[in-house]
Amino acid sequence: MYINIIILIIMLAAMVRGFFRGFAKEVLSLVGLAAAFFAGYYAAENFSKFHLAYFGFINNIKNYEVKEIIIFVSVFIIVSLIFAVISFLITKLLDILMLGFVNKIGGFFLQESKFL
Repeated sequence: MYINIIILIIMLAAMVRGFFRGFAKEVLSLVGLAAAFFAGYYAAENFSKFHLAYFGFINNIKNYEVKEIIIFVSVFIIVSLIFAVISFLITKLLDILMLGFVNKIGGFFLQESKFL
């Protein structure tokens, strides 16, 4: 019985979080997370040339795996920040177009479906 109450409280908290974040922010956070992971994984090789050219401290690291981890993390952070800015701009645009409430209701139901 107590487990049901705990699950219900967690589910309600998640739905309230989804309501306040909105549909656009919820969707773009999921897409941004996947895009950041894949960009970090697949583009790390190309981005390593950029790192080597513009960041001298990378050349001082002798371990190849550590270099790859640093490059992966930096690409992951950059792509995540880009999606966060896009999410912010789309949310503000929806508020200007007076679709903010629809955005929030969509976020509520999306968060509910993610939780289930």
